[in-house]
Amino acid sequence: MVADIYKVNKNYSNCKDILLFAYDKKFMRKSILYRLVVISLKLGEVDETVDFSTKIALNDNLRYILKYKIYKVRYFPLVDQILILEQ
Repeated sequence: MVADIYKVNKNYSNCKDILLFAYDKKFMRKSILYRLVVISLKLGEVDETVDFSTKIALNDNLRYILKYKIYKVRYFPLVDQILILEQ
């Protein structure tokens, strides 16, 4: 995917633009959402990251991984981060 090339070259804003385009076209939405969350975290856009992560299904295990990453970026206490991983 073109977005991967941008990511490898640390051009995260262009990577995010490509992912948003793919998401709007309804192409592999779950995979795109996960990538959008990771790239948004790298760009420091935590609020937007939370918006993307809430669109992932409640029964999906990726939701817990993404929640952990968000907590880690926001410097939540380690106890809270560990509780997420134990769920």
